[in-house]
Amino acid sequence: MKWTDSTNTVTLYTGDTGFEAGTKTLIISTHGGLSGSFTKPYPCVIKFATPKGSALCASLLDAINGNVTESEIAIGGKIKSDDYDLAYFEHDPSSRRIESALAGNTDYDVLTLMPNKSSKLSTILTWLNSWKLKYVGILCLFCRVTGNDDDYTFIGRRVKHVLQPNRMQVLSTAIALELKAKGLVH
Repeated sequence: MKWTDSTNTVTLYTGDTGFEAGTKTLIISTHGGLSGSFTKPYPCVIKFATPKGSALCASLLDAINGNVTESEIAIGGKIKSDDYDLAYFEHDPSSRRIESALAGNTDYDVLTLMPNKSSKLSTILTWLNSWKLKYVGILCLFCRVTGNDDDYTFIGRRVKHVLQPNRMQVLSTAIALELKAKGLVH
């Protein structure tokens, strides 16, 4: 099942059990770029699937299937957290594939942005709060790049290209996790 907000900016997906913010983790799958900080509108745990300053190496379907672990957590109640400019991620699976992956899934709901739309993490959490969808766990599935550089354009705004050491760290971690999942290392 999916739902699109009245501004046609976000789409929320859920499995057969419906939107149960109190028992599920919300996966936010978008492009992302660091843009300051904000105070969370309600107590929740924000988890990130990639280290700060790094590109993302995980897919939405991997996350839905429980094969993505967080690399950093912003814990606590109404405390400050990093804010991110978010934009539509063109490499997400189709709506049909997302809905199919969530069928029977009781652990996750998914939020994506519509094509050519952008927002901020702080705005998304404010909307969730106003919609009475206070997810206690949020898994951010987006890049966490910072700065200003000609190499990377983000919805008309330039953000710093991912640093080579961070990219290598993320790739090394991804390879190690894949080898472990295949039982080739312990």
